[in-house]
Amino acid sequence: MLDKEKYLLPAGQFDYAKLLTEWKWLTGEEVRIIALTKCGDVLLRDIDNNLVFLDTGYAYLTNISDDYHDFLDKNLSMETLEQILQNEIIDHLEDCGLKLNSDEVYSFKVLPVLGGEYDENNMFPMNIYEHFNETGKAQFKIKDIPLEQEIESEED
Repeated sequence: MLDKEKYLLPAGQFDYAKLLTEWKWLTGEEVRIIALTKCGDVLLRDIDNNLVFLDTGYAYLTNISDDYHDFLDKNLSMETLEQILQNEIIDHLEDCGLKLNSDEVYSFKVLPVLGGEYDENNMFPMNIYEHFNETGKAQFKIKDIPLEQEIESEED
């Protein structure tokens, strides 16, 4: 059984509104944070009480469940939990000696959407507020630029 608490930051420790300030362009105003992952991603409750996953590395929102309680009540599949929590990545980073302080998440030197990898060469501990601020601003700046894959398919 996966101990999800090992891969989450302690609840209630942060100013949730401040964390999402630079992400409002994607999340909207009517979301509430349910959980923060050590990989710097967020589980949200939207206005319709859906469980939504914000991936900060790729700047996308994924609807996980039509009831946010499914996460709290442990009603998600193991596969879904592993995708959200990225437990194997976190375990690997910790094995490589990259440990987090209580106010840090793993962030990126190069965003995955720009080709950065989820590994010890590209990820490092960063203050959680800086992570959400920097990734939100960067993702906003590049949101309208076609991805490399899209450019290649247009040339075909």
